[in-house]
Amino acid sequence: MFKVTAIYARVSSDKQAKEGTIDSQLAALREFVAQKGWQVDPDREFVDNGYSGATLARPALDRLRDEIACGQIQRVVVLSVDRLSRKFVHQALLREEWERVGCELVIVNEPELRNPQDQVLNQIKAVFAEYEREVLLER
Repeated sequence: MFKVTAIYARVSSDKQAKEGTIDSQLAALREFVAQKGWQVDPDREFVDNGYSGATLARPALDRLRDEIACGQIQRVVVLSVDRLSRKFVHQALLREEWERVGCELVIVNEPELRNPQDQVLNQIKAVFAEYEREVLLER
């Protein structure tokens, strides 16, 4: 079955945006998608440039969620879980929301979730992503 694939990239600071880290994320995502033999239409590239991963209120993420809810996208590819969100609860919410409508989440820098151990490892990584953000804020 053909799946409409989208990519999502995010950087949180103006400094990161100016340094072009969003461009490197997009390049890595496009390369991964091409290696898999998937197609991504340019209007299916969702980019939040300068938005914190601590909130779900991001323009590109909002559009992505709307299109998924309407059944227009069946697969989302992100580089790492912290690009999706820096909060574990938000990551879990998005996963559940998307799974419910049949949208697959693919995280490039993580193994596929094949068993309960993979799921636990994924959850631990998500908690550490949130912790890392809190430590950075303290500095």
